Amino acid sequence: MLDPNGNRGRRVTFSGSSLQVGREAGSGLLLDSPDVSRRHAVLWQEGNQIFVDDLGSTAGTTVNGTRLYGPQVLCAGDIVTFASTRLEVGKAPGSPQRQELGPSPRHDAATAARTRFDVGDQRADSINNIGGNQYNLQILEERRSLLLDVAATKTRARWILLSGFLIALAGASFFAAGIIRFLMAVADAASTGEAPDIFIDPFGVEILGLPSGLAGWAVAGLGMVLMLVGGVLHLVAIARQKRVDRELPLPPHP
Repeated sequence: MLDPNGNRGRRVTFSGSSLQVGREAGSGLLLDSPDVSRRHAVLWQEGNQIFVDDLGSTAGTTVNGTRLYGPQVLCAGDIVTFASTRLEVGKAPGSPQRQELGPSPRHDAATAARTRFDVGDQRADSINNIGGNQYNLQILEERRSLLLDVAATKTRARWILLSGFLIALAGASFFAAGIIRFLMAVADAASTGEAPDIFIDPFGVEILGLPSGLAGWAVAGLGMVLMLVGGVLHLVAIARQKRVDRELPLPPHP
């Protein structure tokens, strides 16, 4: 590997059938650089040849300074650049060698004089030279990653809402049981004209020194808090989904 300053770094051994390059966790070649896309490029092996192809990255992939728009076989000595990170292809047994071509005899001084590489007035803040298909793939990949996060947030919100509802229902049941028990005792005493033998607490029986009715209210309150948290989380997920649709709209169909 060659860093942006040209100093040699660590050696990357290509030993599998394919090797993903990018910032995404789990990449075979993990490049922690802000200008490298999460899924930047891919290397794969066929026989004694190694190929490279760009995966619709933002900064692009080049081989010997030429940007990739499709798969290309790598030869010993090639310089592969992922955004600003460069790698030099080493020589392996049986690997192909790139043939250096000399100048064409027809490339005379008149042809060179007619060739211009200067850039005139540049008024734009930035120029994006990504092809249409690559740009669409990049947009779709960004949308897919963000929408997966939104879907996971919605799932968590639903589980929190359901858990809060069940907890609140259980707590309300504890409190209602104490009230119903008290009302039934009062109704029996009124029908018989006799006071009950044991005083019935309207808050229910004691559990660990705390009336079950009050414990039920506490549990119901916890359930209501969880329902509130789940509702807020669900609203946040909906807002994020709308922002994704607004900032990363689906590319138009051809």
